[in-house]
Amino acid sequence: MRNKSMWPFAVGAAAVWVHSCGSASSAPPSEADVQKILAAAPAQAPATPAKKRRLLVSIVANGFVHSSRETGARAMEILGQKTGAWETVVSNDLAALEPDNLKNFDAVCFLNTTGDVFMPKDSDKLPEDQKAAARARAERMQKGLVDFVSSGKGFIGVHSATDTLYNWTGYGDLIGGYFDGHPWNSGDDVSVRVEDPSHPITRHLNGQSLNFKEEIYQFREPYNRSKQRVVMGLDLAKSMKKDNLKRKDNDYAVTWLKSFGAGRVFYTSLGHREDKFMDPRVMGVYLSGIQFALGDLKADTTPIPQPAANLLTSNASASTSANLTAAASSAAGLEQPPSVYDPVMGEYVNQTGIEAKIYPEGDNNYRAVLLQKNNDGSLKRTELTGKLENNTVNFRSNDGEGRWSDNAFVATLTSNKALTYSFKKAHRLSPTLAMRPPAGAVVLLPFVPGAATNLGEWTNPNWVLMSDGSVRVQGGDNKTKREFGDIKLHIEWMTPLMPSARGQGRGNSGVYLQDRYEVQVLDSFGLDQQDNDAGGLYRVSKPRTNASLPPGVWQTYDITFRAPRLNADGSMAKKANITVVHNGVVIQENVELEKQTGGGAEGLAAKAAIKLQDHSNPVRYRNIWVQELSNQG
Repeated sequence: MRNKSMWPFAVGAAAVWVHSCGSASSAPPSEADVQKILAAAPAQAPATPAKKRRLLVSIVANGFVHSSRETGARAMEILGQKTGAWETVVSNDLAALEPDNLKNFDAVCFLNTTGDVFMPKDSDKLPEDQKAAARARAERMQKGLVDFVSSGKGFIGVHSATDTLYNWTGYGDLIGGYFDGHPWNSGDDVSVRVEDPSHPITRHLNGQSLNFKEEIYQFREPYNRSKQRVVMGLDLAKSMKKDNLKRKDNDYAVTWLKSFGAGRVFYTSLGHREDKFMDPRVMGVYLSGIQFALGDLKADTTPIPQPAANLLTSNASASTSANLTAAASSAAGLEQPPSVYDPVMGEYVNQTGIEAKIYPEGDNNYRAVLLQKNNDGSLKRTELTGKLENNTVNFRSNDGEGRWSDNAFVATLTSNKALTYSFKKAHRLSPTLAMRPPAGAVVLLPFVPGAATNLGEWTNPNWVLMSDGSVRVQGGDNKTKREFGDIKLHIEWMTPLMPSARGQGRGNSGVYLQDRYEVQVLDSFGLDQQDNDAGGLYRVSKPRTNASLPPGVWQTYDITFRAPRLNADGSMAKKANITVVHNGVVIQENVELEKQTGGGAEGLAAKAAIKLQDHSNPVRYRNIWVQELSNQG
């Protein structure tokens, strides 16, 4: 036991445990469980500490006492020790949260705290004068915590940290939301989806969902994903069905992070069950989140939209979907693309033939592009900009205004005699999506929905095999082991949703024929395309039209390529030739290639490898096959 009067103190050991004189209903983990925690803890931290870090872990529980709280606290200690990322002090004494003590730490973690952690337990039984003194102390500690984090320090919340301090609204603003029940109990099967696979907090999960038993919360105000970056959330369609759900938007966030003044906040609701602290995947989330809060791991806190899968899933039956794309995919024998597809984003059509394409630009800002056919067949382009507020986007520009809500879009164009048009959301799929390879084709990336593929035909084994049958770009370009001349190539690709990125930073990759002639892969949805956008032949030819689908949706290229014909001395006798069909639309037709496109290999070749480019964006590929064509001169 350590007497409260000994606060504040210096931290000299790797971990210090401090207990008040009150009894605890939870017990320390067994030695066998400690060994499991040790095995689950990553060996190396994702970031090198900028200096010696100190973490305070508070397990004060003035409400429900979780049996896992001391197991979780030991896990935080082991993570810091094993990786060398921080020193840990664990306490269930509220005196540890005094402002004079907090200054000894870089971050404070509320781990399965409950109730008013700034008031003595059973404070309602105290005499009035002692109650008043306790309240005054609590107010001082509230201000101290806000000042601590906003000054540039960190705050971490684990599981029932959101079931804490209901009587202080400032805490809700700090942590990002309050507990509003747990429809999913500790014995229920749930699927937690990674909503941001490339984010530093979740990167180690490689986009894979976490399927296990766990108590999952729903949250009430001030929870709002527009105020924090949600990186993990419950997948309703793949979790145990529940009828007692309260959120009309079906937004059941699990893990988020946010900025708070000059400081950082990380929260995850995982941690009700002891075994979550023995799961390497979850331990990796804790490690990254704590390093973010400590200030060593840099991570984007810009909010991102909710995936459409939950938005379009009924509360009454999570297996019933109003998502037309999902229905069409199911009919084609496909699974819904595992993406962060934004429900606001997409194609909208009007019965007069006017099309609208809406896409996000970060921080809840959106752009709407309206396309009208002129008499000569060209397209008149009108752009509007807007911001998402209260599930509505109001668009404006000098050429008109519009409003998006509930997947419907209405726009008034001043250039069209101020006529108002109503649009409905369209769901377009490529007609060659999931096309099976014909007899005799060379299968470069086998595709079976829901089954992992293999990279046996490729030279770079570092690309990530995804559970949906695709591969994710990682660790450099990838080339085929075989070389090809004249071919028909079928390839399917999906760009991630990167709303804050621009230009070549938005889902960039490329398909190189013979390692020399690039067909650009990029999120170019809604853009006035150039030769460096999707379907462009880089620095050679821009697409005839923009056939792009939104990010998070699978797209196809069907490419016919004729290699250059060479003289005996290796000089060119006939130029290479290419036709590209993007999502069923011819965008490049019989384009002659006099030389390599920008970034292509030098020289000429009758046969050479196909290359897929790594441009540091988590683009995915699947279902790649080639038909070799006979030499036609």
